[in-house]
Amino acid sequence: MLKKTKVHRKKKTVKSRLPLTKLAKTVKSKLLIFHIRIFLLGIIYSHYFTYLTSFQSIALIVRRTIIKNVLI
Repeated sequence: MLKKTKVHRKKKTVKSRLPLTKLAKTVKSKLLIFHIRIFLLGIIYSHYFTYLTSFQSIALIVRRTIIKNVLI
């Protein structure tokens, strides 16, 4: 009887521990995904804002080259 109760107790602790670890893992993975998304968005936005100024000059250069090619 003592052995059975001990085994039962162990099972209970394992059962109570598992969902907590699962929750922690899911929360960690979600946080990681969230951070990665923010990081990627930040990179995209920073590039976008830097390119907004340089894009106008690039567009001008492209237009000039196209005009030159057409003329030549």
